[in-house]
Amino acid sequence: MSNDTLSRLVGSTKQKVWASAIIRGLQDKHPGIQLPEVKDSSWWIKHRDEPIDNIIKASATGVKNRNSFFTRDYPSHGRSDAIEEIQTMGADWVMLDIETTGLERWKDEIIEIAIVHYGTGEVLLDTLLKPCQVPVCIDTTRGQ
Repeated sequence: MSNDTLSRLVGSTKQKVWASAIIRGLQDKHPGIQLPEVKDSSWWIKHRDEPIDNIIKASATGVKNRNSFFTRDYPSHGRSDAIEEIQTMGADWVMLDIETTGLERWKDEIIEIAIVHYGTGEVLLDTLLKPCQVPVCIDTTRGQ
C-alpha cells in the first residue's frame, strides 16, 4: 500500500489516524507482502488483530460491512466529528431519514422513509411504510 493510498483513507479523522498506524505496523511487520488496497479506515480497524493471511483473504471478498464516521464502533465519535466529516463530503450525496414508532428496536417499527439529495434539497423518496396512529409522545423523543 503506497503513501498515496494512505492519504486517501476514508472515515473520520480519528479512524484515519488509527488505520494509518495499523497499516504502517503491518508494513513494518510484513515488508515483503503487498497489503490490500482497502480505503475504508474502519475495515482496517476491524481486521487489525487478524493474521496477515486472513487480512488478505478478507479483502479479496470485498468489504461487506462498511462503517462510516457515524458509527459508534472503532472508536466512538461525537457530533463535532460528524459535522467535520459532512463538510468534507461536498454536496453530492443523499441523506436517509427513518421515522419509527419509538426507540426500542425489538418493539417499535419503521413507519416512514425519506431520501433527500443534500446538495439540491430534492426529495427523492418520501413514503409511509406502515401508516398508523403515531402516539403524541413520539415528539418528545425528537426533542420537540
